[in-house]
Amino acid sequence: MNHPLSTITPLLLSAFFAATLAACGGSGGTASTGAGGGSTTTGNGGSMTTTTTAGSGGAGSELAKFCDDIDAPYCEALFACCTDQAKLDLAGGTVSGCKTKFATSCATDFGASFSPHLQNGDTVLNAAALAACVSSLTAMKGGGAACTRPPTFVLELDCVAALKGTIAPGAACDSTTLHDTEYVICDKGNCDQGKCKAFLATGATCDPTMDDTYAAGCNFPAQEHCVASGAMGKCGPIGSIGDACTPPDHDKTFSCYSMSCGPAGQCIDPTADGICAGG
Repeated sequence: MNHPLSTITPLLLSAFFAATLAACGGSGGTASTGAGGGSTTTGNGGSMTTTTTAGSGGAGSELAKFCDDIDAPYCEALFACCTDQAKLDLAGGTVSGCKTKFATSCATDFGASFSPHLQNGDTVLNAAALAACVSSLTAMKGGGAACTRPPTFVLELDCVAALKGTIAPGAACDSTTLHDTEYVICDKGNCDQGKCKAFLATGATCDPTMDDTYAAGCNFPAQEHCVASGAMGKCGPIGSIGDACTPPDHDKTFSCYSMSCGPAGQCIDPTADGICAGG
């Protein structure tokens, strides 16, 4: 199986990205979902997290918020960081063209896959996580040294991870429309063969040879992977600049936060090709 993020792009925005990337207070409180969607607050030891949820009739507004919030920041980051004009032309040619293309494709392709789950409550949109994703993209608008990660991977990793699953581990799940983003319907897990399976905890033993598949079991929406340690590995954060990695045979590696591994086997800042990479 491919890496779980490897088909997010054609899944969300097939007409747009597939071409572009072939060339992005209380204690123990509980959240509730209203019939028309809305905001809920979960308390945990004094910290409060606001989560926007979609109930009956609410999926359209949550989809619109997701697409509207990331449209401009994503396109501005992509055009500030990527200098490959051929790829930029496929993304719309200009920032304005990119925004128009993104808006149409996001509403159509993302909606087809995720709206049913937003509608029935399998998935909720976490406002704080979405805001963090937007902040990461916005920080890249200046280009140059600000381009620490490929903008499309910020979209695919951070923004999509703002979709939080609600189905408990062990419960039945239907991932028919999700195409390798099955984690968006499970609570801290992945929908595997019709049931939600919890992610392995940080530090848990995993098989590094399975790192680019769901089989590794690490919490990839939280940007963890199976860090090799001899024949086996442990689930942990993806590498920072200077951390050890295995140089890939293409323009990206999921073992580095920057998505780039240098020839010396260390995570490096994104290369010119790497900063344009995705999918």
